[in-house]
Amino acid sequence: MSSSQDTGRSVLRSLNTGAVLRAVVESGPVSRAGIARATNLSAVTVGAIAGELLGQDLIVENGDTDATAGRPGRLLELNSGAYGSIGVKLSDRSVTGVLTDLRSKVLAEASRPLEHPSAEDFVRVLRDLTTSLTADAGMDWDRLLGVGIGLPGVVDRGAGTAVYSPFLQWIDVPVAELAETALGLPVIVENDVNTLALAERWFGRGQGVQDFLLVTVGQGIGLGVVLGGELHGGARGGVGELGHMVVTDADEACSCGSTGCLEAVASEGALLRQSEVLTQRSGSDPVLDMDELYHRAESDPDHADLVDVAGERIGRGVANLINVLSPELVLVRGPGRFEGSRLAARMTESVAHHTFAGLAGRTELRVEHLDDMPWARGAASLVLSELFMSPATAPGAKAMRSGRIQ
Repeated sequence: MSSSQDTGRSVLRSLNTGAVLRAVVESGPVSRAGIARATNLSAVTVGAIAGELLGQDLIVENGDTDATAGRPGRLLELNSGAYGSIGVKLSDRSVTGVLTDLRSKVLAEASRPLEHPSAEDFVRVLRDLTTSLTADAGMDWDRLLGVGIGLPGVVDRGAGTAVYSPFLQWIDVPVAELAETALGLPVIVENDVNTLALAERWFGRGQGVQDFLLVTVGQGIGLGVVLGGELHGGARGGVGELGHMVVTDADEACSCGSTGCLEAVASEGALLRQSEVLTQRSGSDPVLDMDELYHRAESDPDHADLVDVAGERIGRGVANLINVLSPELVLVRGPGRFEGSRLAARMTESVAHHTFAGLAGRTELRVEHLDDMPWARGAASLVLSELFMSPATAPGAKAMRSGRIQ
C-alpha cells in the first residue's frame, strides 16, 4: 500500500472518530446503532471506534437500550470528568482562567493581574494560573487536554500567532509556541470573541443553530461568526473586526490607528471618554464605569444623547451584518447592566430600523449581560470543540497528536 493511501485512510479514520464522538456529545446517552444512524457509518466502524474511545476514557457505557428484539445494546455517553481543559481570557490588565470538564462545566476559576502586557509576563502569569487551577480542581496535570487562549485582535489560529492586537500592542507574537514551551501542554490561540462563539455553539444558545452571530460590546466591539455550524475565521483569522467598521466621517481616533471606527465612538472606553468631556463641561460628578453611565443617561439629557447615538451606530452595524449574512440568531453581549440599558434599547431599535425588509423578523436578536468568566470558559471550549470535530487532524487539535490521549 502506498504512503498516500495510508495517509488517506488515516485522515478518514480520524474524521470518522470525530463524527462518532460528536454524536455522543450531542445525543448521548446513545446506542451504537443510534450513532450509526446519525453518522451514516457502518455498525462495524462505529463499534471499532467506540471501543477505542472507551479505552481512552473519553466515553463510558451507561445503561441499556429498550430493545424490542434481540439483546439490548449498551448506551454510550461522554465521560465528562475524565479530562480537563484550561481556558484563559487575556486582556491588557488581567488574565482570567478556568478549568473545565469535557462538558465545559467550570471546576475551578481564578484571575491574576497583568502589570505589563508583554508576552513574557503573560506566559509567567499563565504558568502560575494553570498550576493554581489544577490544584484547586484536584486534577492531575497529565489529564489536561490542553490550554485555550482568547485574546483581542487578529489571531492566526493555525500558526498560534497574535498577528495584530492593538490593545496589547502585539504584532506577530508566537503565543502558542511560547506557552507550550512554558507549560508542556498543547495550546490553541484564538480571537477572544471567537472563543465565546465556540462555547455558544457547543454548550450555549447556539446549540442546534447553524448560522448565528455573537457581538460583544465592551472595551472593544467584536464579532464571532458561525456559519453552517462551523466557526468562520476567514484568511489568517481576520473575520470579526466589527469594531473597525467605519461608521462616521468624524475625527475620533481608534486604537487601530484609523479614525471613525465603531469602536472609537461606541465602545466602553469611547463612551467614558465622551462622558468625561460632558461632566467637565457641566461641573457634575465624573462617571466611573458603564453602570454609572447607564444610570446617568436616565436623567441627564446630554448623556442620554451620547448613549442614543452610540446605540444607533452599533445597531446599524448589526443590521448590516444581518443584511449580508442572514443569520438565524444574533447574540449581543455587554458588561454591567447592558441588558436593560438605554444603550441596548436604542441599539435594538436601530437594528429593526436598518434591517432589510425582506429579512426583518427572520433573525432572532438576544441582548444579554457578559462578565469575564464566560470569556475564559469559551477559551476552554477551543480545545473541546476541536476534539469533538475531528481529533488528530483539525488545526490545533493537538491533544491526541501530542499523546495526551493514548
